[in-house]
Parts: sequence; C-alpha cells; structure tokens
Amino acid sequence: MRLKKLSILSALLFFTLACQAVTGTPTPASPTSQPAPKTQESALLTEESEPAQANLTELGYEATNVSTAPDKFVLVKIVSNGIPLGDVLYAEAQKATALGLNPFVDFYADWCPPCRAIESAMDDERMIDAFTGTYIIQLNFDEWERQLSDTGFYVPGIPAYYEIDSEGFSTGRMITGGAWGEDTAANIAPPLKAFFAGE
Repeated sequence: MRLKKLSILSALLFFTLACQAVTGTPTPASPTSQPAPKTQESALLTEESEPAQANLTELGYEATNVSTAPDKFVLVKIVSNGIPLGDVLYAEAQKATALGLNPFVDFYADWCPPCRAIESAMDDERMIDAFTGTYIIQLNFDEWERQLSDTGFYVPGIPAYYEIDSEGFSTGRMITGGAWGEDTAANIAPPLKAFFAGE
C-alpha cells in the first residue's frame, strides 16, 4: 500500500513538472525562470519602431497598427481570439495613456459603407488632422458583439466611436456615422475632430 502511494505521488510530481515545462510556468525552486522585465520599447509603440503594420501583441491577442500618420495618431486593429474585451481595452488604454494619446474605441464592420469610406480617406490631410492626438482601438463589431454586454457598450449603429478612460471604460461620449452626411473626408473630418477634441 505504501509503495502504491509513493508511485502515485511520484507520477503526480512528474506530471506537474512536465506541465510546468510545457507551459513555461516557473517552479518555486527555480528563480531563474522569471520572465524578463518589460522595457519601454517592448511595451509601447515608439517612433523608432516600424509603425505601419507593426504587430503590437501583448496579452495573446493580435493588435496591428494601421495608422497612416503614426507620428500623429495610433490606430490599432484588434483581432478577437477569446481574450476578454475588458482586458484588451484596459491594456490598450494603458498604452494610449503612456504615449500621451487620448484613447477611443471604433466599432466597424467590413460590410459597412461608411467604415470603408473612413478607411479609404485616412491619408487625407483633413482626416489626419481630425485624428491627431488619438489612440484608436478598432474592433470589428461582428467579432466582438457577444462581449459588449459585459463592457457596458451599447452600439446603436456603426461606425461608432466611444471615448474611454485610462482604465478602458466608456466615458459615455460617443459619435456614429449619423453625425455627417455623404461619406467624404470633407464631411467626416469636422464632426470627428470636434468629438475627439471633447467638443
């Protein structure tokens, strides 16, 4: 009986150590297995990094910078892969705050004509001026819709831009594509600029 218990304990210990080796979980007796501290360069997008299409993955989700003027604003597209939306928004809002930029969430969809119009107009000087100083967290509404009830976002239509605080929570301020007429840079830029400026 005692030999059987010892065999079971040995098997459990072996299984635990094997799992830790596979997952990278440090063992208490292994102080050298601590992760390397993050540097500012690894945690934030800086001007020295390649901003166009730069992968900003942090917590296991994909965040790609697609800004047309990375020296003026950041626009990251976030791909849903099971990470809770609240965690994503918190991490991205913290990056925005560290960069001195104002964080906003943009709900869009590939099938949305105004969303496509905004995307195609992003290199227009009026749009660059409107977005200057912002950190836009772009979320595909179709991918994230199921998680919205947990975050307090109510999206009446898309595109929809929401102001968020440094913790990733909505401040209650929002604007939708109903704020302008025809989907041209001349029509889109002024109301977005006023919204981003807090007017």
